[in-house]
Amino acid sequence: MTRVAIVNPQGEIEQMYSSGVNVEPEGLWAPDNTREVYHVIDALDTATFMARRYLKGSEFVERAAKPGDYYDWADEAWVLSVERLMVEIRRERTYRLFQCDWTQGADAPLTDAEKAEWVEYRAGLRSVPATNDEVTHLDQVVWPEEP
Repeated sequence: MTRVAIVNPQGEIEQMYSSGVNVEPEGLWAPDNTREVYHVIDALDTATFMARRYLKGSEFVERAAKPGDYYDWADEAWVLSVERLMVEIRRERTYRLFQCDWTQGADAPLTDAEKAEWVEYRAGLRSVPATNDEVTHLDQVVWPEEP
């Protein structure tokens, strides 16, 4: 069975499907000429093939498994997308701030000391991106402890 692979300029397979009666010709992909079409005849399942191979020259070669959610394939290696990771860290931080917004209201049922603890916690949340600039995954982020 011939499978059709749509490959980006970095050699990563972005799409793969089994061909029907009319097999799309190899070469530049009509909908987006920055991508190329290749025919693949291989015993591996499609998901495994896409995850473990990339196009180098004119053949698909093995590559290491993707090390995490925030990595992109570039220059024949997995490269951390710090920008995407920081977006996710900020999203989680915003959610955590939202969860404790109630603590800052004048009518919050807290003592002054408890409110001060929440103020400190929220300040810690705001500094999370700057204090976690070496992390490579959301699970590695050190979050301040909630009061």
